[in-house]
Amino acid sequence: NNTRTFTALSAELPLSAAALKYIAVITMLIDHVAMAMMKASELQQTRAILRHVGRTAFPIYCFFIAEGFLRSRNRLRYLGLLLLTGVVSQVPYIYALYPGRPLLYRLNVEFTLAIGLAALIAYDLIADVLFRRRARISQGDSTSKTASSSTFTPHDVSSPESTSSPTANPLTTPLWSQAGELLTLLAVTCGACHLANLLNTSYRWCGVLLIVLFYALRNHPYAAAVAGSALVIWFSKTEIWAIPAFLLLTLYNGERGRQNKLFFYAFYPVHLAIIALLS
Repeated sequence: NNTRTFTALSAELPLSAAALKYIAVITMLIDHVAMAMMKASELQQTRAILRHVGRTAFPIYCFFIAEGFLRSRNRLRYLGLLLLTGVVSQVPYIYALYPGRPLLYRLNVEFTLAIGLAALIAYDLIADVLFRRRARISQGDSTSKTASSSTFTPHDVSSPESTSSPTANPLTTPLWSQAGELLTLLAVTCGACHLANLLNTSYRWCGVLLIVLFYALRNHPYAAAVAGSALVIWFSKTEIWAIPAFLLLTLYNGERGRQNKLFFYAFYPVHLAIIALLS
C-alpha cells in the first residue's frame, strides 16, 4: 500500500494542517460573501480584491484531499463524506452563488474534491492488483534464488537489520512495475478529469489534476508549489492570485494541529445557506 505521506520541509515550520484549513475556510468565506453580496457597481473594486483573496482557498483544499488519501484509515468512508457534503450543499450553493440558475447548473467544489479522491483510490487499487503484488512476488522469487545460491549472507533474513519487504526500497522496484503504475495514474486521471468536465463541477478538470499533482509530488513540496501554480494559472489567469496558497503550503510542518473535523464538513453547507438567506 502506497501510504507515504507528504514530506514536510521541517517540523519547525509554523503551519499545521489545522492552521492551513482555517486559512482556507476564512478566505473561502471572504470570496463567497464578495461574490454573492457585493454586486453594486460602486463595490466592484472592493469585490474584485476580496475575490482575489478567495483564490487562496482551493489549492489548500486540494492539498488536503491528497494528504487525507494518504492518511485516512477508511478511504471509502472519506469519499462518502465528501459526496454527502456535496449533495447537502448543492441547493444552498446554487441559491447563494448562482441565483436563478438550474439546480445542476454547476456542481459545487465538494464533487470536484470527491472525484479527485476517487481517482487516487482507483489508481491505488488498480496499481496494487496489476503491478505491486506481481513485483513483490517477482522480487521475492529473485531474493530466494539469490539466497539459496550464495554461500554467505551479510544479514540473516529474520534479523532486525534486514529488509522485510522487497518493495521497501523504491530503487529496487522493477521498471515495468513503475511504468505500469505511471500509466495507470495517467489513465485514471484523464478519466476523472473528463468526468469533472462532463458534470461541470467547480474548477472542473483543473481541480482533479491539482489533487493528483499534489499526490505525485508529495515528497517535493517546492516542485508541487511551482507546478501547482503553473497549472491553476493555465486554467485561468485570475488564478495568479492563488500563488500565496502554494507558498503557504511550503510552510506545512506535517502536524495535524487542533481541529474539529465536524466543523470543516459542516461549514461548507452552513455558510452557503446563511449567504443564500441574507442575499
